[in-house]
Amino acid sequence: MKVLVTGATGYLGSQLLLRLLVARFQPIVIKRTTSDISRIKHVMRDLPIYDTDTCSIEQIFKKEGPIPLILHTATSYGRYGESWSEVMEANVSYPLRLFEVALRNGTEWIINSDTSLSKQVSPYALSKHQLREWGKAASRQMKLVQWINVKLQSIYGPGDGKSIVTQLLESCTSQQEEYPLTEGLQKRDFVYIDDVVDAYATLLRFGLTSKQRYQEFQVGSGKTVSIKELALLIKEKTASNNSFKFGAVPYRQHEPMELKADLTNIRLLGWEPRTNLTQGIQQLLAEQSK
Repeated sequence: MKVLVTGATGYLGSQLLLRLLVARFQPIVIKRTTSDISRIKHVMRDLPIYDTDTCSIEQIFKKEGPIPLILHTATSYGRYGESWSEVMEANVSYPLRLFEVALRNGTEWIINSDTSLSKQVSPYALSKHQLREWGKAASRQMKLVQWINVKLQSIYGPGDGKSIVTQLLESCTSQQEEYPLTEGLQKRDFVYIDDVVDAYATLLRFGLTSKQRYQEFQVGSGKTVSIKELALLIKEKTASNNSFKFGAVPYRQHEPMELKADLTNIRLLGWEPRTNLTQGIQQLLAEQSK
């Protein structure tokens, strides 16, 4: 089955792309000409790839024909000085244009990667909330598509480069003398990348037979740890002399003090996270030592 993958050059998208290939799906990649392709370079010659800044959406579907599924992982977090309108374009306007063309050309379902953050936290979180609402309207009210919404917690794993787990690990292993943090009382749900990919595989199998229009699943470990506890755990596991300066950074406005996945729905499909935080940190350290 053909699957159009957005965000395939990103961390999550690239891992899902590899799983699709192993499972003998037929992934089709859309990206920008400026995208960093290092994560998928070794499989690119086996894939149809389209650059969205040089190829129209209509051209993609004209060439590929009907594509039953869109796996949407592309996003802009607004971390690099993007304006609100640029975040809106990347996270709402472009996906909607893509979905409109896709539905006219035979796409039957969409798996949307969403955030667990409330819309008040940031323009990124607001835009993800807005796309989710469009998905509800398209699936429930207009009955145009089957929409599986995946609310993700904090993903980490080898090569992620940006997660707080990786940043703290790099601080400890590089023996950085002092690392500034908030007070660290906010609690987060950290989920290992392999578990996340397994969750999407579970949802793929489920979506092939499900007839419900809109369904939402939360993906995480189902457990929380404070940022302070995480930092001290990593310091212990690395035997680091690093000093964390708690309270040196203020909490952001509307900082959520606890985020935790409710795994009720996805557990009904037989999925469970298999890697706890200590095991995940140990695997990261093992990768780092190779």
